[in-house]
Amino acid sequence: MRNNQSGDNSMAKVKKREEYGDDSIEMLKGADRVRKKPSVIFGSDGLEGCEHAVFEILSNSIDEAREGFGNTITVTRFEDKSIEVQDYGRGIPVEFNRRENEYNWKLLFCELYAGGKYNTNDGGSYEYSLGTNGLGLCATQYASEYMEAEVHSNGYCYHLQFKNGEPVGLACAMKNAGVGVGLPDYGRCKLVIGDDGKVHIRAGASCIGQGLGTVLVQLVVTNAKLTRDQVVYDGNSTFITPDSGDTSGSRQTLVTGEACRRACLLLRDAMEYRSLSDLKGQEFYGEYYAKTNPLGANVPNPVSHVAYGYATQMCILDKETGKIKKMVAAHDVGKAINPLSCEGQIEGGVVMSMGYALTEQYPLDHGKPTAKYGTLGLFRSHQIPEIKAIVIDKPGLNLANGAIGIGEITSIPTAPAIAQAYYRYDGERRRSLPLDHTPYKK
Repeated sequence: MRNNQSGDNSMAKVKKREEYGDDSIEMLKGADRVRKKPSVIFGSDGLEGCEHAVFEILSNSIDEAREGFGNTITVTRFEDKSIEVQDYGRGIPVEFNRRENEYNWKLLFCELYAGGKYNTNDGGSYEYSLGTNGLGLCATQYASEYMEAEVHSNGYCYHLQFKNGEPVGLACAMKNAGVGVGLPDYGRCKLVIGDDGKVHIRAGASCIGQGLGTVLVQLVVTNAKLTRDQVVYDGNSTFITPDSGDTSGSRQTLVTGEACRRACLLLRDAMEYRSLSDLKGQEFYGEYYAKTNPLGANVPNPVSHVAYGYATQMCILDKETGKIKKMVAAHDVGKAINPLSCEGQIEGGVVMSMGYALTEQYPLDHGKPTAKYGTLGLFRSHQIPEIKAIVIDKPGLNLANGAIGIGEITSIPTAPAIAQAYYRYDGERRRSLPLDHTPYKK
């Protein structure tokens, strides 16, 4: 405790004690059950407790040797004061446990009272055991600044790493591009050489914020080998544009983009010996049908959708405040036609889903909204944490220059990642939205 006694403390404020009542009772969860009270398990908060923690690990090696598995145990102390215990036993079970419906590595390293020595007197896996409580390994992991484990079992080598850092949640998702499942799915695009000598893009597809117009312009500039000032996007007037289908199912970049690319190939052929001025009034039409099979189709290797996008998102909590410190979102979009637009889509989707996960309530009465807009609990700008968008840019199919696109998938893994982070934070599984018992819940 540091105490500054050099000045006058006559004006020091006395912190008011909280009134003791029903809300004064709290329950430690997760790693805090050990980190805040290590002496309960290890008998001391000091050096003796550290020694006890090392013995908890060593005793597992001794138990294996007493059962006849390995006759050498090596204990090494390193210069950074870390300690390594090596044995030649059967190896810690780490694979999936059907009875507990969880992986054994998670049970043994991350759950108190999980172990394989409860039945030593009833023909269990061990005849003799120094510890039977299922506490030592998990408690030592929780109390350590970091822990690494290398397990050799069944011909495999498993490497586990644990660090006393921020609570983190991870979630993955996949999302189709295109309507799929045998439904009609056409993309259509018309390139018209106007009286101004420029290429006018006409595609009957709504641009609802995804930047389709920009994508089509870039595809024309790239595939027709034109400059930006030679291309005009005419929008989606139904009077002059071919029907390109719904703007849904993350389909427009891939499906209408491929139709646009095909129209560009025809334009390039026509431009081989003529200029745009010579082609005034001509139209070049491209169409792409994203053919798929209906559900239950009796064909070998049925195709439900023409392509898929993939995503992994990570939520990092501030362990002091319990609020989100950072969101990381990595998305495989195929070829990123417009990387900046992709990043914007990712950031917007993450923010939308943070509200969905943490604050939003949308009460309905027989399908009719009953709340006012200002009371829905939409995520506010001052609540938004750092968001790192990672665009995995690699060509997908030989369609639309390798683009797959990005849409709804930006919002799919966010809420599960946040829920998992809070589980790591306090050990509580939250199974309803918005998530209960968070600093964001009113």
